[in-house]
Amino acid sequence: HDLTPSGSRSGFNVLSFHNTLCGLYMHTNASRLRDIVLQCYRNVQYFCDKMMALVGSDCIIHPEHSLAVCFPRPSAELMIRYQLMPVSMPKYNDTEEDGMQYASVCILVNVDRKRIDAFLAEYARGRDQTSANKKADLA
Repeated sequence: HDLTPSGSRSGFNVLSFHNTLCGLYMHTNASRLRDIVLQCYRNVQYFCDKMMALVGSDCIIHPEHSLAVCFPRPSAELMIRYQLMPVSMPKYNDTEEDGMQYASVCILVNVDRKRIDAFLAEYARGRDQTSANKKADLA
C-alpha cells in the first residue's frame, strides 16, 4: 500500500525545475542563479533594516539565511493587497493577554526595492493612523 503523495516519485518536479532553469539560461552557468539569490538576500536585509526602523528590532523575526520575515501584522487591507501570511506567535511574557499577531512576507526575485518601499510607506501610514485612533480613544 503506497501512502506517498501523488506525483512525488514521478520525476515531473525535477523536469519542471530543469525546464525553468533552461528557460532562464541557467543550465550552463550558475552565476546568474547566484546573482538572483544574492539579490534576494540583499532585498531581505533592506526590508529588515527599514522595518526595524519602523517597529524596532525586537518586533522583527528573521531567521538567518531565510528569505522570510515576520513583523507586526498590518491592516487586513494590506494583508490582502500584498498577499501576506498571518502568523500568531505565543505570548512572550505574563503582561501580554494574547500572543502578538504577526504577518510573514517572503522576499523573492519578483520583489524589488521599489515594491518594498511602497509597502513600507503604506505600512507606516497604517501604523500612524492606528496610533492616532488609539490616542483619540484615550482622550
